[in-house]
Amino acid sequence: MWFRPHATDPDTGVSTRWSDASRFTVGYLNECGQELRVRFFEWDTDAGTTTDEDTDLLCFDTEYAGRFDLGRNWDGELSLGVRYAEFRKTESEVGSEPDVDFEKSLGPVLGLLLKSRPIIGQARLVGSARYAHQFGKAANGSDFDVASFSVTELQIGMELSRETRLGRIDFRPFFEAQKWSGDYDGQDEDLGLIGMGMLLQVSR
Repeated sequence: MWFRPHATDPDTGVSTRWSDASRFTVGYLNECGQELRVRFFEWDTDAGTTTDEDTDLLCFDTEYAGRFDLGRNWDGELSLGVRYAEFRKTESEVGSEPDVDFEKSLGPVLGLLLKSRPIIGQARLVGSARYAHQFGKAANGSDFDVASFSVTELQIGMELSRETRLGRIDFRPFFEAQKWSGDYDGQDEDLGLIGMGMLLQVSR
């Protein structure tokens, strides 16, 4: 995946620099459409904004998901789980304290995935939304205070599927937007990401 930050505050400028990100998912799906899985996401960049900040985002999710039919034309999936997340923004000056330092946070994560029935060959339209609200510690110098922040993710793409000897292979190019938002040291701290990526999934 590739993301670039964008301003959610009109007084904040951002560059157009793109940085790569990683997301990995491993899970088990039974014949009834119930799935247990773990997901990992990481995005780390420097000079992501005009103030030359280093930004680190990390998520680790453990989820249970169930599938359902939504009318004749859509398949759905609803997921619920627990997320561990870290959200740091640091000025690039040597020895400087982080501007934002949410760490060791836990919270619930809720997700919804919708897939259309095949529209052209085996191609399907796919959309997803995920929301997490985190509770943990925010560092302010040498002090740590209880704090919270939220993460919203929206994704839309087109998925192609094919049966092979290795199992079913799904390939999905997509666009994704994220918003990380919280209150830090008495001030709102928001970060928006917009980008694109490619998913490759093997199911057996």
